[in-house]
Amino acid sequence: MALPMYVNYDENRSDNDKDLGFLNPYNPMSGMLYSGSVANIVGNLPKATGNPVLGAGGKTGNVTLPANTTILGAGGNTSTLPTVAYGNSGRFTTSYDAGTLDALSKLMNPDPFTYNPETDPAFQAYKAQYELAGDRAFQNTIGELSTLTGGRLNSWATSGAAQARNYYAQQLGQMIPTLQENAYNKYKDNINTQFKQFETLRNMQDMEYKRNQDAATAEETAKKNETDAFKETINQYYSDYQAQINKIANDDDPSNDWQIPYLKAAREEKIATLKQEEEKKFKETINAYYSDFQAEINKIANDNDSSNDWKIPYLKAAREEKIAIMNETKAKEEADHRTNALEMFKYLGVANEYIAKWLGVKVGDKTANYNMEQMKVKIDQQNADTAAKNANIAASKSTSSNASDLNTAERAQFDDVKTQINNSIIPKNPITGQLEYPLNENVLQGIANYLNSLVKAGYSEKVLMQLAAFYGLAITEE
Repeated sequence: MALPMYVNYDENRSDNDKDLGFLNPYNPMSGMLYSGSVANIVGNLPKATGNPVLGAGGKTGNVTLPANTTILGAGGNTSTLPTVAYGNSGRFTTSYDAGTLDALSKLMNPDPFTYNPETDPAFQAYKAQYELAGDRAFQNTIGELSTLTGGRLNSWATSGAAQARNYYAQQLGQMIPTLQENAYNKYKDNINTQFKQFETLRNMQDMEYKRNQDAATAEETAKKNETDAFKETINQYYSDYQAQINKIANDDDPSNDWQIPYLKAAREEKIATLKQEEEKKFKETINAYYSDFQAEINKIANDNDSSNDWKIPYLKAAREEKIAIMNETKAKEEADHRTNALEMFKYLGVANEYIAKWLGVKVGDKTANYNMEQMKVKIDQQNADTAAKNANIAASKSTSSNASDLNTAERAQFDDVKTQINNSIIPKNPITGQLEYPLNENVLQGIANYLNSLVKAGYSEKVLMQLAAFYGLAITEE
């Protein structure tokens, strides 16, 4: 049978450590670890069963082996302990790893126990003594029996002398089990010694591993403290982060290179914050260009300085808002004029120039010639159309403001798609050439279909969502 093993893995150790340092012999019957009593482990080593063979015919010299002698050797069954698959190197290595692996390999895969009297010095010493004693007994017996026959050898004397010699050969054969047991005890002692050596190496390895681990932990803690301290004081380079980055990058001292990513992040945060503050201040003072937003837009677009181009979307949004407010005010004034003109026409009974202008009648026309109710319905419809148009303008004004949050490329895409929709989908008044508002259901559906096609074509989702809001379309997610 094979020596049972229980593998106790420490999850904090590397695979190599699990293979090396934490293999503990385990007794499955008692549930206890073998510790200290190494002889108990070695006592479980297998012996072979079967008829031993020391040499050809089962003999060594002229010695016949007893039938009940059990020797593990040639022709016998040999067993080996399980082999160990060693893992890759782990987080930490020690100077004892190679030695511990070698000791463990020898312990887990010992040479099989064999016994051959012909190679046993003790047996050979006994053999020499017993053969010498057998020869003496043979000669003495020959001499004694020969005197009885007048000094002549005969078969009876020879047979008696051979029996005397065989007695010592049998005595020698009976020594083999004892000598085998002695050899097996030495084999176990050697295994015990190997196990103690392995335990010593394992303990040394474990201590060095712990020292390495403690050193690594201390290094990590020191590094963290150093990083935290640097991050807390990084604003000392606020005036010029890039200068410090360049200094570290060119100082031929790699020990400080870890600071560069933190400096870059701080620099990017500074730039973003300054940009936000600049944009906020610009939006707060944008009305400085109220008299002619377009002039400022043209100036920035043609100054060959791309650093100011981010202002253009804000200026466009402000210009559109200004136009929308002006149109809204104008539309409200027109609605008021139409309402007032209708009331005057009813009161005066005849149209003057003011009434003719706002009601579309001729000067001198009489009230009696018109259906006042129908005229009121027409005016109400005109006012309703104007209100709807102003609602679309208000929506576009709000969305135009949001569009200012787009970057330059996104804003260009926004304007391009908007131009395509205005030129190709929204109908125009054949007389004035202006876009027809309010947008009817068919027009809105056409815009929605076009925007959906652009989604599939890979256009910016952010841009298309703002365009949908610009035209008052509902946004749903599938």
